Amino acid sequence: MKAFILQTSPIWKDAQSNISFIENFIVKTGAIKSDLILLPEMWASGFSVAEPIYDQQAQEWMQDAAQRYGCAIAGTLVVKENDQYLNRFYFYKPDGSFAHYDKRHLFGHEKQLFTAGERRTIVNWKGFRILLQTCYDLRFPGFSRNRNDYDIALYAASWPSSRQDAWTTLLKARAIENQCYVLGANRTGDDPHLHYTGGSVAYSFSGALMTDLKDKICAKSVEIDLQSLTSFRQKFPFLQDADTY
Repeated sequence: MKAFILQTSPIWKDAQSNISFIENFIVKTGAIKSDLILLPEMWASGFSVAEPIYDQQAQEWMQDAAQRYGCAIAGTLVVKENDQYLNRFYFYKPDGSFAHYDKRHLFGHEKQLFTAGERRTIVNWKGFRILLQTCYDLRFPGFSRNRNDYDIALYAASWPSSRQDAWTTLLKARAIENQCYVLGANRTGDDPHLHYTGGSVAYSFSGALMTDLKDKICAKSVEIDLQSLTSFRQKFPFLQDADTY
């Protein structure tokens, strides 16, 4: 499976401009020829938790683009549902169907306006089982513990530069301890409150670095191979010895 990680610098609270940029960007970079496109957290608005904006047009674009280009598109958006704001990770497939995961671990002021999710979400796509995770979830390994029920973990993030070392270290740790591929899409640039330096990466099930997007607006692809993962798990069956508590 070919996956593209996109690293962008969202225009603050301007969904239409961000949608237009992403549309052009995925065509220019060839991402539309992949099986999966991963976008950063709140890619259509920036991490606007103090005054959240419901990104309905961005949600509609994700569904439409997945159908037009024949690839899955994943990333988080602000959603308002039953008078509650949610940081929702959407995974849209080309047939128009989708799965979603609501961010469980809310950071700082986020928990004052957003409602936390209550369950994990695992999506089946191209023969892979894919766990959806968002930013701050990365710091809680128990929540992403592989119960031998997923092969890839996707992390969409707005992770600030002041904690960049934690971002790369924890992503690699999640890959090693869960014997899975890990793809992390982080934003770059600035918003009114924070600076971001990207560092979007992909790690293999052994913790090997597959790609690093550094600090620029860019997109890179990785090839994800199920047979290699299966062989590694058979050779080193660590997951079978995991605690069940």
